[in-house]
Amino acid sequence: HATFSTKQKVIEKLILANDYWITRHRDPGNNKWNRAVYFEGLMALFEMYPNPSYYNHAQSWAEDHSWDIRKPTANADNQAAGQTYLDLYSYEPEDEKIESIKASVDAMVSRSKADDWWWIDALQMAMPVFTRLGVLYNDTEYFDKMHDLYDHTKSVEGGHGLHSDNGFYAFGDYPWWRDRQFDPPRKSPNNRQVYWSRGNGWVIAALVRTLDHLPTSDPRYNEYMQTFKNMSHSLKDRVSSGGFWPVNLDDPDHAKTMDNRYTDVPETSGTAFFTYALAWGINSGHLSEVIYRPLVEAAWNAMVNTSLHPNGRVGWVQGVGLRPGSSQPFGYDDTEDFGVGAFLLAGSQVARMASGLWPEPTYSYKKGNTLIFLRPSRSSRGYSGVVTIEFTVTPKMNNMDGVVLLSDSSVPGGARYSRAYMLVRMAPSGLFDCRNASRYISDASVAYRASESYGVRVVGDLFTQTYDVFVAAKESPEVQIAGGYHFRDTAPPADDIGKMVARSPRGQFTMRNVRASESAPSRTSTMSPTEQLRELQPHPQRQQLPERQQRLPQSQS
Repeated sequence: HATFSTKQKVIEKLILANDYWITRHRDPGNNKWNRAVYFEGLMALFEMYPNPSYYNHAQSWAEDHSWDIRKPTANADNQAAGQTYLDLYSYEPEDEKIESIKASVDAMVSRSKADDWWWIDALQMAMPVFTRLGVLYNDTEYFDKMHDLYDHTKSVEGGHGLHSDNGFYAFGDYPWWRDRQFDPPRKSPNNRQVYWSRGNGWVIAALVRTLDHLPTSDPRYNEYMQTFKNMSHSLKDRVSSGGFWPVNLDDPDHAKTMDNRYTDVPETSGTAFFTYALAWGINSGHLSEVIYRPLVEAAWNAMVNTSLHPNGRVGWVQGVGLRPGSSQPFGYDDTEDFGVGAFLLAGSQVARMASGLWPEPTYSYKKGNTLIFLRPSRSSRGYSGVVTIEFTVTPKMNNMDGVVLLSDSSVPGGARYSRAYMLVRMAPSGLFDCRNASRYISDASVAYRASESYGVRVVGDLFTQTYDVFVAAKESPEVQIAGGYHFRDTAPPADDIGKMVARSPRGQFTMRNVRASESAPSRTSTMSPTEQLRELQPHPQRQQLPERQQRLPQSQS
């Protein structure tokens, strides 16, 4: 049952689970916390496997709710949707996408009240939003307010702490109580502490999603990191023999099985959050791979072999609740949107640990257009300098009219011919050609045929506003069809190359293996873009990059 060995195998399981969910939930649903957590997982999957339908599904969800959040806006559960709004904003920055969530958080930042997060689930719902707004606007007041709220939950709220006078964090023991109902002297049926698994999953996921964006210069960064490491250490000794963590981390026999006996049962959501966090810790270099990788492997294989149905349903998910005994009994067929989201988040980090190449979707373009995002990791802008874009294209008919356009990241929608800089076309003549300022021409005749694949390499220089294009048929050398062509004459000056649009007024084609890279140009050079690239660095080998450097489509017709 090995499922952890390669990126391909991990991604296959995520696709199976996600596609099962989407096919049964064509309506994206409400924007409550439950569904918002699913979309957090979806966007994590999209980052690794940029299927256009995944982006479209998230975009439709946000648009259905007008990029708004639920009331009251200071409730952390209602702010959870903001995480996906911020994800979508990062691909196409438009103010309307984050106006509502920013207004909500700004109102909290401007007041002294610090007791809004009276339950630990709130940390995962809201902390990443505060962090990302602080980074986006370079404003540390977001970080300051976030810590005030966090510290109140950790050290003040509730009272009756086990190793401190107050708060929900069990100092020295390191899990958290869910809320004031479960502080000591409250005990489990077996006279143990009540450390709800999913509740602690919310906390450690919040720490991961905060640390992943928070500047290391923030004075509270080390506190968050140490709490993450303490929780990880605590989890090491609380896992059950089957790879799952029990619904009560301190009492494996707390949960009821379907026949109402007290015994340990699998639970997916808490286990998925812990898997996500521990795998992130390994990937980021903060946890020992020797110590924690066996836990991650055991948990991932347990979820895949026990929770994941052959058709993609994610089972053994404890329903909505607040304690180990909530939504009992539950079993193999029980699923929830947030459980699927947690599974996708776990897989997003497990895949990074796995060996092998990243699998690529194949994109099919008919009449209409589809947008592909091109940008370095964690950047809202595209590539600059001397930019190389590579892809494989397969026409589905002869003498079609299919065009690939490259434009600036700021172009709205990216789909306007007049705003595109570089255009490569499969022309009605049956030949490849390219746009040189005001017209389509080519320096060499390269024919295309239906169902055959062609490698295309575009090298553009944003300083000289010129580009070169190379095309290679299968097992044939590259042929240069454009040398020193000028960017389209109707396009504005180019700041970056951030969007790639596929349009096909006539016929259909598929595209795959999209890759992008950049090098610094010479500001005085008269060399062609390709000649500059050769001077700057050897041409990169055509292999899958270790981390994604491109993002994918907004819309598909």
